[in-house]
Amino acid sequence: MAKEYQFNWKATVHPLLIQGSIFDKYEDVGTLSTGSAQMDSPLIDLNSFTRVDDLGFFLYWHCEGKDTQLIDLATVWEVRSGALPKDSRVLCEIERGGGSAGLPKDKADAIEDRLVWISHGTDLVNPNHLFLLSEDPEVAKTWRQALNEIIRGSRIKFVCSTTNLHKNWRRLCLATNERRKIPMKNIIRMFEAGKPEKMVQKCMSDLGLGGDKFIETLSNRSMMRKMRSLAMCGAKRKKEREELDVELFTFEKFLRLYHKICPRTDVQELFVKLSGQKEYLTRERIVTFLNEEQRDPRLNEILFPFFDIPRVQQLIAKYETDDKYIQDGKMSGDAFLRFLQSDENSSVFLDRIELHQDMDQPLGHYYINSSHNTYLTGRQYGGKSSSEIYRTVLLSGCRCIELDCWDGTGENKGEPIITHGKAMCTDVFFRDVLYQIRDTAFVRSEYPVILSFENHCSKSNQLKMAKYCMDIFGDMLLTRPFDDYPLEPGVVLPSPNKLKRKILIKNKRLKPEIEKHQLEQFLREGKLDEEEEQMESPEVTDDTASPQCMDDDSSGEEDPSVQSSSNVGWKCAVSSSSRPSGRRPSKSPRPSLDRCSTPLLISSAILLDRSLSTKAERASTARSSPKFSLRHAMSAKRRPAALTAAGAAAQQQITAAAPPAAICMQQSSSTASGGASSAASTPPGGLNENEKVMDEAHPELKEKNFISKLKPFGGKKQAALEMLEPFDRNDMRSFKVSKRNQDEDDGTGMPRSVSTKTKKKPALTKEEEERIFAEYNYTGATTNIHPLLSSLINYTHPVKFSGFDVADSNNLHFHMSSFSESTGLGYLKQSAPEFVNYNKRQLSRIYPKGARVDSSNFLPQIFWNAGCQMVSLNFQTPDVCMQLNQGKFEYNGCTGYLLKPDFMRRPDRTFDPFSESPVDGVIAATCSVRVISGQFICDRKVGTYVEVEMYGLPTDTIRKEHKTRIVPGNGLNPIYNESPFVFRKVVLPELAVLRFAVYDESGKQLGQRILPLDGLQAGYRHIGLRTEGNHAAGLATLFVHILLKTYVPDELSGLVDALADPRAYLSAQQKRQEALHNMGVEDSDIVEVPAGGKNNSGKGRGQLQKTNGSVGNLLNDNNVSTPRGGMGSGGGGDSAAPTTSRSHAGEVAVGGFKVEAVDVAELRKDKAFLKIQKKLAKDMEELKRKHTKQRESIQKQQQTNVDKLMTDNQRSQKRKDRGSGYGSRHQSLSGKESDPARIADNEKVRSLVSSQTNEWSNLTTRHEMEEFELKKQHIREEYEALKKLMKAAHDSQMALLKLRLDAESKDLRSTQTKKNLEDVKQINADKAFKTKQEKERRVKEQNDKNLKMFLEERKRLGMKANKHEEQLAKRHSDQFEALERECSKAIEQEEANYKEELLARAPGSVV
Repeated sequence: MAKEYQFNWKATVHPLLIQGSIFDKYEDVGTLSTGSAQMDSPLIDLNSFTRVDDLGFFLYWHCEGKDTQLIDLATVWEVRSGALPKDSRVLCEIERGGGSAGLPKDKADAIEDRLVWISHGTDLVNPNHLFLLSEDPEVAKTWRQALNEIIRGSRIKFVCSTTNLHKNWRRLCLATNERRKIPMKNIIRMFEAGKPEKMVQKCMSDLGLGGDKFIETLSNRSMMRKMRSLAMCGAKRKKEREELDVELFTFEKFLRLYHKICPRTDVQELFVKLSGQKEYLTRERIVTFLNEEQRDPRLNEILFPFFDIPRVQQLIAKYETDDKYIQDGKMSGDAFLRFLQSDENSSVFLDRIELHQDMDQPLGHYYINSSHNTYLTGRQYGGKSSSEIYRTVLLSGCRCIELDCWDGTGENKGEPIITHGKAMCTDVFFRDVLYQIRDTAFVRSEYPVILSFENHCSKSNQLKMAKYCMDIFGDMLLTRPFDDYPLEPGVVLPSPNKLKRKILIKNKRLKPEIEKHQLEQFLREGKLDEEEEQMESPEVTDDTASPQCMDDDSSGEEDPSVQSSSNVGWKCAVSSSSRPSGRRPSKSPRPSLDRCSTPLLISSAILLDRSLSTKAERASTARSSPKFSLRHAMSAKRRPAALTAAGAAAQQQITAAAPPAAICMQQSSSTASGGASSAASTPPGGLNENEKVMDEAHPELKEKNFISKLKPFGGKKQAALEMLEPFDRNDMRSFKVSKRNQDEDDGTGMPRSVSTKTKKKPALTKEEEERIFAEYNYTGATTNIHPLLSSLINYTHPVKFSGFDVADSNNLHFHMSSFSESTGLGYLKQSAPEFVNYNKRQLSRIYPKGARVDSSNFLPQIFWNAGCQMVSLNFQTPDVCMQLNQGKFEYNGCTGYLLKPDFMRRPDRTFDPFSESPVDGVIAATCSVRVISGQFICDRKVGTYVEVEMYGLPTDTIRKEHKTRIVPGNGLNPIYNESPFVFRKVVLPELAVLRFAVYDESGKQLGQRILPLDGLQAGYRHIGLRTEGNHAAGLATLFVHILLKTYVPDELSGLVDALADPRAYLSAQQKRQEALHNMGVEDSDIVEVPAGGKNNSGKGRGQLQKTNGSVGNLLNDNNVSTPRGGMGSGGGGDSAAPTTSRSHAGEVAVGGFKVEAVDVAELRKDKAFLKIQKKLAKDMEELKRKHTKQRESIQKQQQTNVDKLMTDNQRSQKRKDRGSGYGSRHQSLSGKESDPARIADNEKVRSLVSSQTNEWSNLTTRHEMEEFELKKQHIREEYEALKKLMKAAHDSQMALLKLRLDAESKDLRSTQTKKNLEDVKQINADKAFKTKQEKERRVKEQNDKNLKMFLEERKRLGMKANKHEEQLAKRHSDQFEALERECSKAIEQEEANYKEELLARAPGSVV
């Protein structure tokens, strides 16, 4: 069951305040008019009976014979004690008045204790002041404490509409006339913005509130003064006034009157819709309404349970007045309206108003409410400074304030002041500001306050600044780091809880070793070396000096709070013995801080400092500034050419008083600086005019011709500047503490401030101010820091920003940097993720650029998106940017600290503030706002309209786009009833805020409200409006309907709806099926298709999917019956034989293009290959002819040899035969033929045969070898030719494939372009988008969506094309390898054949 949240907005009111007390009342004289009517009225009201109502709404008082006056306590800033009024007239009234608080002589000193000083009003810059003087100091003390408790614990800004109505009714009842009755004109005035007076009077008469008539008699003197134009002098006139008894005007009658005059028809229409035309709502319908309409569906069901019947019955019993309805579990229309206007139906989660965030995280994990140039009450140029504004700024929740510290001028020389340097602004005392800070720093919030010093003071004034801070703040000032949070690399900052009620100072700091040395010297001797302020010591650095002594803190912008972090590999070397620690005594043997803070030591140190303030000393101080060219040029005019005798004597005295080391340094510095130190001239009477100029950290401010240094404007602008030239700085910076100034004070008892008795000068135009600021030469804050002031800096140590990589490598969390608005935008543009990571570790401060002379503000949301903690704004300007700041920080108990989102704190997360896609772990949201009506929007009868804006990430920010129509002539209860304003996609709801703003028909803002999106409640809600200063705007409210849900892309909306309500989805399908059945379609004729089939609809999408299908099947689709393996399926194994046909080895389909495998048999038919074959055959024939000739020659030769041998044998035989007696020829011949054995036995024959056989065999072997080598060469050449032919075929195939793929890619691009154009055309034609900006945003969103989809499709197409090319290349490689294998096999086969022939061959011969 949903639990009831108890919102306790009621403040505890002390019984004494309810009973009332007698006071003498007077107001701030400065707020009174000087007209004759005001001069006649008494300055003080004696014996005013003052009370507070029991609910703590109002403080009211009445005197005898006067109307009751009241103050809304929600507008009270603070209540404090005060001093005697400085206005002599008020003082005389108190002394002679004889009232309850008359001023006896013995009680003059106790006036501060008897005074109740109330600052109130909606203006942060100029609040009103009311003073109540009591006779008893204890009564005044009780009133001060009790009123502050009411203010501190009040949550009246967040109360519901019913409570605001009750408060307004009580206002009417308390604001009685002198007869203690309610003037009916007050009631009529409440409704005159939308209803005529006669109608209101008739409604009041119908309710029995007609009132009584009272006749008032006006005196002659009054008539002469007030109605002289009517010539009614000397006569008495009777005037009838209608009034009403307070007892008759009950709250119930007030509500009846309100609903009678302003019936809530909008709520009635909603009630009729929910009840189903009945006069009541049942419990079941209320449960459905609360769970479906009034509940954010993204909420966790355990932490935020659903409403059930018992909980609804509790609501009925609480808001229903009819007992019968309560018993039956019914809710009437009036009870329903009361529920909608109650705290239980608040527009935000009311627990977010209280302190609910974890405050134990490091300081850098929080957004910190920050102010820029806090002392200014108006413009940046020529504006007025005030110490009082520090009070209101701190009381409004600010936790970081700025103090621009300069040396005092004129009679107050030597006193630190606060002003905007060189901008012709008035001044306030530094110490007065510290008192204001001390009194109000922790009144509204106990969490730490950061004082951002922009220090331009000399060392003597810096010493005073440090002493003032320690003496005035006391234990509130954090003077040393905590032991568990040392100033070391990698150590995180302490948490806000750890720093509770502590004040931190942000100022430049000396290097630790230099600070320790100088601080020890100061504590030991009570002074520092003269040379440290007299000249540029190498131990103190700026932009031009050596960086070995101090980190540079000059940013070159208007706010010089950045410091160099190049040499930061050090630890804080100042121990507890050498670092001051508030008022605690030091255990060091050196003199303690208490001793050095004694008046004697401080005064002696200051006097010594002043006695050594020569011109050379101050000149070196001026040159030590980062930008001293203008100052040096101005002061150089006043330098005398030679040193006078008095000046030389003074110089000798200074030299004698300085230690020897300082004298050496002074001489060397004098020589190096060209004798600048010898140019001092001191008259006998003391410091001369030149030395007074050089004794200041900013002597150029004394120049009367500062404006003349600027480039001339010409014409009227030049004349305007000439009027500014005689402006005396002393006139603007007058701190003369004289009797006259005290008598002419504001009479408020405020701390002493600067008198501004300057004559009014002609106002500059905007162009002239911009021109002056273009010539504005900013002087950076001094780098010559006093060690005592430096020792007060700890966790807010400003350094000059040197880059994100340097800061990351240093890893010093206590270092922080300041960025101007423009510089911050530059870093944000270039390195947004790095900026976010930097802000996870260190503090950063953003301040407005110098061109904002009118004190306008920049949009803080830009830098909140990057995690910047201190986004400093001009609090005196209540523009939209300031309203965003105040609206954001009014949550979390108005502590001034807001915890950043988790992903902006964790070092393992990366965040880009310009991202348009959801962050990991964060679910995008959709917000829909429908503005239904408004109530009490304006007290005038004017036309009004409402504007709804969203601020967050750049992709979430929507401005000046959603606004309602103008409802004319009704500021009371306009009915807008607009169609919903839809914020479709909020990428980061945790950073987004929703802004409601109401304007009149002329564009003037009437009210506004900032609501954080992560704390917003869905449903029908009443939103209370705020003024431009973020104060409650009374009864002004908007009735809206808010719809919150998880963002779902359009293409998935149907699926999400089906998943969210399957029964409704199925019922819709059943209805369609029944409709088809009624048209004669049988169920069996319907084929079930996937739920996502609707995505295929649309011409462009269908073409796109068709293209994607062809590309997707790039390697598999085939229109002919070929193997699915295609070209990628082992084609190399089919090429074992050279003559094997491969026409059907495999093919690859690319759309309609078929890539066939290269057939070697076809390559052998190529002309080039046939030509090579013919050449090779010719070479073989020639070799064979050559071999034939060689064989024939050998045969012939061998035959000749055989014949010769045979002839010789025959002759030899014949001779033998003749000798042996053979006689007959026939016998010798037959003997020759029949006796081969005898021939074989012939030795010569055998030798010849053997030689010829060997010769023939060698010849044959050689021929066969040559033929074998030639055949192998032919095989290689043939295959080389085949490789070339195959390579050409492969290149042709690959080129053709790429052409086809390029064509497919072009078709895809064409289809995508067509689809994108059709989507844009469809969006522009959609009438659901009413505004041009909404259409443009939807077009942009659709373009981004299409871009992602198109890139993915092209990437997918490219990947598949690359895969196909790789497969084709692999197929080609396989074919090459197969060809190589064939070549190797052919050679191997030839070798085998050759070996077989060798083995089978027998020796042979020709014979």
